[in-house]
Amino acid sequence: MKDTNLYKIMYLLALDEFMNKGPADGDSSYHAIAGIHGAGGSYNGQSAPSAGFCLHENSAFGPWHRPYMRLFEMHLKNACSRVAKSFPLDRLRAEAEYICDTLRAPFWDATESPVPPILTQPNVKVLAVEKGQVKNVEIRNPLTYYVFRAMASSRRRTRMPGESISRDFNWVAAINSEAAALRSQSASFLFSNDWSCTNLGGRGGCTGNMEMIHNNVHNTIGGDMSTLSAAAWDPLFWLLHVNIDRLLVLHQIGTGDYFGLSNYEPFPEAAACGSNTQDCGYTYEERNVTVAININHCMASCGISPDVPAKDPTDPTQGPISSPITPSKLRA
Repeated sequence: MKDTNLYKIMYLLALDEFMNKGPADGDSSYHAIAGIHGAGGSYNGQSAPSAGFCLHENSAFGPWHRPYMRLFEMHLKNACSRVAKSFPLDRLRAEAEYICDTLRAPFWDATESPVPPILTQPNVKVLAVEKGQVKNVEIRNPLTYYVFRAMASSRRRTRMPGESISRDFNWVAAINSEAAALRSQSASFLFSNDWSCTNLGGRGGCTGNMEMIHNNVHNTIGGDMSTLSAAAWDPLFWLLHVNIDRLLVLHQIGTGDYFGLSNYEPFPEAAACGSNTQDCGYTYEERNVTVAININHCMASCGISPDVPAKDPTDPTQGPISSPITPSKLRA
């Protein structure tokens, strides 16, 4: 892994800022956005049912989670911008700010084995400003943990500040052993051509069911990820659900079907995202640098090194900044 890779560094710093250094509460906090999923409470001035706002086991499963992922990405980008502004006003800051503008929440495809090392290594090397100087430092990997910064109630139990999320001890080996089955299920889903196979509302009839694939990954990781009311506090939740959105896009390409709204409670209008993800500012196709990145491939190679001169992304004569980010390919 290239620890000097600036795209990777900015993603990790943004996630760390969002989860651990940003506001502890309020609608812009990681705590509150994760709590939308199944913790009850309120968000955006709307009170949730006791099971939270999330929609499962009905045809809106995929469409509801799409603006949820967009809301997460919006705040991840805001956190990235806060980090970039901490850098001295020079070439590095210009490149970091450009990366923040193009940053997309990555997906993790659990059908690919083994689990990417970036999801398990305890520490990562990033950049930090100390006494006005940018230095290489090592921090705890924000993809591996979350420590509650405010009290959180779930149906399993109440979490107090200072408590951590949990995963099954052997979750990595379990996911690796499940990868082939997940791959088969995903292929069957993509060949189904039936919207009912995107969710468990009909409770069966599909060899590959998108929501069941999602459930299998949640349950294989175990711990909080296996509990609807607590899962979204685990950073793996977002990687998994961006991949579920990718599967939904692939289904749409194959069938043209989309049976959902552009927005749902409690998301603000800025997060609205319906059938056409390009209208929402992102794509999974290899078209430009504003793509959702596959963490299985990207975290080792994509992005921009700090020693590459900044370029003006609005000037077509200059081409892409540095070498192009390696995006995901559409895969069936």
